[in-house]
Amino acid sequence: MPEFPSDAFSGSIGDMVDAVAKATETPAELAGSFALAILSTACQKRFIVQPEQGYTEPLSLWMVSALPPGNRKTSVQQKIVAPMADWEREQSKVLDEEIKQAKSKKATQEARISELRKKAARAKSEDYPAIQAELEDLEASPISVPTSPRIVAQDVTPEHLGEMMAENDERMAIISDEGGIFETIGGRYSGGIPNLDLFLQSHSGSFVRVDRRSRSAIHMEAPALTMGLSPQPEVLRGLSAKDGFRGRGLLARFLFSVPKSNIGFRSLRQQPVPESVKEAYHTTIRNLLDIRPGIDDSGQQQPYTLNLSNSAYSDWKAFQKQTEIQMQPNQRFQHVQDWASKLPGAVARIAGVLHCAEHSGSEPWKKLISQQTMRQALVLAEMFAQYALIVFDLMGMDDDISAARKVWSWIESNKAQEFTKRECYRDLRGIFPKVAQLAQPLTLLFERGYILRVEDKQSGPGRKSEVYQVNPNLVEGWS
Repeated sequence: MPEFPSDAFSGSIGDMVDAVAKATETPAELAGSFALAILSTACQKRFIVQPEQGYTEPLSLWMVSALPPGNRKTSVQQKIVAPMADWEREQSKVLDEEIKQAKSKKATQEARISELRKKAARAKSEDYPAIQAELEDLEASPISVPTSPRIVAQDVTPEHLGEMMAENDERMAIISDEGGIFETIGGRYSGGIPNLDLFLQSHSGSFVRVDRRSRSAIHMEAPALTMGLSPQPEVLRGLSAKDGFRGRGLLARFLFSVPKSNIGFRSLRQQPVPESVKEAYHTTIRNLLDIRPGIDDSGQQQPYTLNLSNSAYSDWKAFQKQTEIQMQPNQRFQHVQDWASKLPGAVARIAGVLHCAEHSGSEPWKKLISQQTMRQALVLAEMFAQYALIVFDLMGMDDDISAARKVWSWIESNKAQEFTKRECYRDLRGIFPKVAQLAQPLTLLFERGYILRVEDKQSGPGRKSEVYQVNPNLVEGWS
């Protein structure tokens, strides 16, 4: 597993990620992944990044940090998402009275329109024009009711997600410590038919046109969707087999991490996040949420464009070229070309949100993205690249290979140069309830040269147990 780069985040974001990881005794990748998702949520539709002339990327990020149950994922999520949840509640309170007044006026208007229709139907010919004129005036100026801002969702169908985005400035985030959204995208509520279009278009910022008889039409010019998820690692295993997930590029859009769990090695001592760290982090997120989009010459909302400094561009371009070479046959990304082809764009997006966090108290669009910020994004990109290779390997793994890896993990952790089948079963019976279930994983390890069956050394009465010796070349690597 790659190590989390301690210098990947700076300022209030870095302090918060570090403090939350220590407070919850969880891998820093978990808090870091959620932090990138929250930054992305605050920045999307407000900024775009332009790595080079004629090429722009929105700031939507799709993050997945997979950990088994019991890793305090909910606690980490709540701490990182807190300023966004607070902001939503405060905005709702501010608009509460305005919404009530608008609803009242709308109800009165609708009642007046209904009454005028009845009068028009009964009116004499000389009275009809005046009634019709008033009716047309009212219908031409319907009273709209503002909605409380909502930018975070969890369990939502694709159809409802589109409606929510259309009502909330075409932006939304799905933040969850589970992976249920994968089942939803895969067709949980649509008879097993995947519903990918809205998700794919909302990552790239492509326009959306949805026209259905049973629902209102949804038209969005540049939707933006962020995802911050923390499912169990087992959830990832079957994703590539889901219809369209790999072939249409859904999985290629995620930045994965599968960090090693700290369970079993935690001190279990409380170490709360310092108030000063929490306040600085909350201020950063709230400042970004309060930024309004720019306005173009026609009076339409327009996101601000973030540009790179010359040195940042040089680093990004070198990385883009290097990634291209690594997608060649027999190179590092040969089997994950779909994912790697989007990596340079993801780096630009990460650099964009880190830049906005750094300058949240001023006007980020008036400053160039620095080389230091770009290098932080590149450090994160290397970590995500290493994890992507692990995750896509995991996705293609069958049950027997998975079982063999669990046995090998036990051998490595015990540094067992020689062991018996009984010893293995004794320690792993929580995973393999029956000793017979060890036969296939042990056979696979033997076939691949990891272990060798040797002559049983046990003497005397009692059932003998199979004895295995670990490949000496692998044992040398443990010292």
